[in-house]
Amino acid sequence: MKKTFFATLTFVLSGLAAQAFNESTDRFQQLIDLAHQGQPASFNQDQGIYVGRCYSIVNRMTAENSVLGIFEMEPEQNDGPLFSDKIKVVIEGSRSSERTDYYDTKPLEQLTSELMYLKSSYSSVVESPLSVVMKGSRSHTLRVYKNKTYILGLVTSHQDQEVTVRGGGSAKIKKGDIWIACYYFIKK
Repeated sequence: MKKTFFATLTFVLSGLAAQAFNESTDRFQQLIDLAHQGQPASFNQDQGIYVGRCYSIVNRMTAENSVLGIFEMEPEQNDGPLFSDKIKVVIEGSRSSERTDYYDTKPLEQLTSELMYLKSSYSSVVESPLSVVMKGSRSHTLRVYKNKTYILGLVTSHQDQEVTVRGGGSAKIKKGDIWIACYYFIKK
């Protein structure tokens, strides 16, 4: 009787603690915490095309679709077999006008094609920690982490600026602020 009561009380208390955690932080912050509890992703071990969701500093509980590519590709200029170094690529994309599950069932070829369209928006890959600079009028860095079965991406600003986020809204952010947090759970 005492053991049953203790086990039931432990189960109830642990359930309340888990519920308190989920209610005390929003999804945006939970993803940041999950990334920081993990480790930097490894380019060689984590190559692939991943589908997931992103949350922004403005829309902290509203998911947006996302696709992430970590892969090697042939250089645009073919310098022959002596100089055939492949290019390392990390690219993230989204279609904010589509449903959150937009990429979930898309074939690998379509995902790769969409990512390649965005390739010029990204600079060289840094392998340790795995990251890439997102070019354009606003400069940001996408850092990639791994925590258990999830690949996570955190977008950090390089300067003080106002950003317009996916799904609507804007925010003034400071240099170094994380303003998008993503997690990926489907590997194609």
